[in-house]
Amino acid sequence: MKGDNDVGNNTLKRNSVLETTYFGFMQAKYYLAFLVIVIVGILFNATPGGFLGGFLICTMFGLLLGKVGDNLPIVKDYFGGGPFVTIFVAAALVYFNVFPEKVVDSIGSFIKSMDYIGLAVGALICGSILTMDREVLIKAGSRYILPVLAGIIFAFGITGIVGQILGFGWREAIMFISLPIMG
Repeated sequence: MKGDNDVGNNTLKRNSVLETTYFGFMQAKYYLAFLVIVIVGILFNATPGGFLGGFLICTMFGLLLGKVGDNLPIVKDYFGGGPFVTIFVAAALVYFNVFPEKVVDSIGSFIKSMDYIGLAVGALICGSILTMDREVLIKAGSRYILPVLAGIIFAFGITGIVGQILGFGWREAIMFISLPIMG
């Protein structure tokens, strides 16, 4: 039966650009559908506020601008690519009032009041550590543990001495100055 089993054929199934191209973590065919929905929502002033709206808009446009920046020859080689374009083009879009005020407010509250940047930095640091090779971590940790502990002891000692000299007391200086900073 012809067509039931194409193993004997010498033709390879070619995937379309929409199936082989990714915007961050999404195939292009899904990403473009979501992007159209978000743009239509912005045009009709129907995007949700708060976390959901801010996250959705930031994700869709961030992935688009990141992809553009990663594929611009001079920008990707000399300016950092996607992150550079994402930061500066997004700022320009807001500065030139491309987005409605409701969208800008939603993004602003998402970034500022919900501490998205703290989440992103924490995720980057944890992701970087968790993806490192175990042997490299053990080797690096064994080399750094003594200098780190010595630095902490030195910092506590200097803070205690300066606190005692200034009349603040060495215990208070360590407990209220060194310990919170080291934490």
